[in-house]
Amino acid sequence: LARFLPQDQQGLSLYGVFPSRKSFANIYNGDPQMKSFTRVFSHGVSVPVHENYEKIDEKVQRALQQLALEGGDPAVWMKGLRPRIEKLLTDTRIQGGQLYRKENLVYYLLFALPFLVLLAVFLARHRTVALFLLPSLLFFVIFLFLPVIHAVLLAFQNYQIGQGLFDNFVGLRNFATALTDPVIWTSLKNTIVYTIVVVPFNVFVALILASIIFPLGKKTLIFFRAAYYLPGVASVVAMSMVWLWLFEVDVGVFNQLLVKLGLGKVHWLTGHGMLSIILTSILKAPGGCIIIYLATLASIPETLLEAARIDGAGPVKSWWHITVPLLKPTTLFLVITTTISSFQVFGQVLILTNGGPGYDTTVLVYQIYTSA
Repeated sequence: LARFLPQDQQGLSLYGVFPSRKSFANIYNGDPQMKSFTRVFSHGVSVPVHENYEKIDEKVQRALQQLALEGGDPAVWMKGLRPRIEKLLTDTRIQGGQLYRKENLVYYLLFALPFLVLLAVFLARHRTVALFLLPSLLFFVIFLFLPVIHAVLLAFQNYQIGQGLFDNFVGLRNFATALTDPVIWTSLKNTIVYTIVVVPFNVFVALILASIIFPLGKKTLIFFRAAYYLPGVASVVAMSMVWLWLFEVDVGVFNQLLVKLGLGKVHWLTGHGMLSIILTSILKAPGGCIIIYLATLASIPETLLEAARIDGAGPVKSWWHITVPLLKPTTLFLVITTTISSFQVFGQVLILTNGGPGYDTTVLVYQIYTSA
């Protein structure tokens, strides 16, 4: 194998690949870039990788992105970044098992004691019912209750893969770090902006579309119900890949339309990142909300609308004064559920912008994912 290495390296040199051994570096003498690399390689010293290297690298990359977009003095950017880098350099994990104490187990047994007492009382009073509930109860404890308890434990740990259940406890340090990290507040602000725009728009559009298609014939109603709902079944990743091509600067549909209208090209994902993310959510029909509105519209008594027509109210007044007020509980439900969904936005951010440029499109779930 060693006999063929020089020949392989010679071929790889045509593709600009760095040598696997310093002894092969002489084959790059004619390449100034490789010559420069060889000089660095000869005097360089390998530095042990810090366990928080990924976090440090991510913050440096974000700072460089913001510097490239906003301009300014690089020294000022790096000076502002230095305290966070130093904190990550000193924030090392304690080796698994060093903080294991029997009293930890006692604390969490005490935490679970009220639930165990309630369970024992229930089993004592309702033995027959308990036997029927036992399969569902076991499922609940194993797949819901225990994971929730584990999640609570993680909130107070500096977790690493493979550690024990009671290792690396850091108290409230995770919460203190989150409250003092400006990226967390930036991601919260971005999430709130996204929610404020997307939730009212989607709920309002769903209300209008449901009100328009509800009076149509049965077959037409079935067609529109399926047409609006089916796109929502598509994978977020697949839809985001489609949006990625739509936003492409040179061949994207949006920029092609702008060019034909005599306008300039727009760098959607780098210059208007959050707007692009919002467009992916509002330029599609909110199928789920439309289905729920249609079901509620079917439950409104026709006599109320007929009485309004007899009193001289037109279609718009009947809709505004009768239909909309009767839909308030449904509207409240949809506002709550869509708000929860908007706070969980993640897929399109990961695919389209990767949280950038800088932290312009970093949202809460993406920040949780990146930190993890």
